[in-house]
Amino acid sequence: MLRLSKETDYGILLLRRLQLVRRDSVMSARDLAEASRLPLPTVGRILKALARAGILTSRRGAKCRYALGRRGDEITVATVVEALQGPIAMTSCHPDGDGDCRMAGTCPVAFPIRTLTSAVRAALEGLTLAQLFPRQSTQPHRGEPEEEPEQEAT
Repeated sequence: MLRLSKETDYGILLLRRLQLVRRDSVMSARDLAEASRLPLPTVGRILKALARAGILTSRRGAKCRYALGRRGDEITVATVVEALQGPIAMTSCHPDGDGDCRMAGTCPVAFPIRTLTSAVRAALEGLTLAQLFPRQSTQPHRGEPEEEPEQEAT
């Protein structure tokens, strides 16, 4: 079965959370963990990987804070998957796979698998965070808690 890892699933959830805040706003790992109901160590590990990939920016200080490093229409699902799972490869014999297949040089399905991998990569490269979660959408996605209205400062 083709499946995104739990870290990638959580990474997309965290990116969604960051997309909901104002463009110039930043959030700490702790705030994101609490808002997303995820364990802080997991959130910290994911945020660091996304920052290393340039998907997020981090602002150091007493508390490290994170923000989207690019607009949502510039962040592809492929970029997120590769940041959190490594290269997109359907099998280990694919050039981007881990290379431990004993049949790599003689496999009769190597070319079709490469074609499949290319199609999956193209689909993920063609899908952006903005397409997954349009900003104007006010409806929470399945499993996502309702947003609390922001309090205006008086």
